Amino acid sequence: MRSSNSAIRERRFRRKVRTRAKISGTAEKPRLSVFRSLRYTSAQLIDDAASRTLWSGSTKSLPGKMKKLAAEAGRTDRQSGR
Repeated sequence: MRSSNSAIRERRFRRKVRTRAKISGTAEKPRLSVFRSLRYTSAQLIDDAASRTLWSGSTKSLPGKMKKLAAEAGRTDRQSGR
């Protein structure tokens, strides 16, 4: 049986609150936030003191050749059990 979207969002929110209570980023040492979906991966470097994102990137924005290399790396990791 599949979980409803609201239950998934609630679990994700609770996980976020637990993490943010323990981890805080600064300009010298920003917090890394990674989100993985089935198709894409996105990452952000966050300065919590100033409440701003210093850098963000996603596999959606990769050029064609880089996207192919990223997909091959993902398949290799899955095969090796990582």
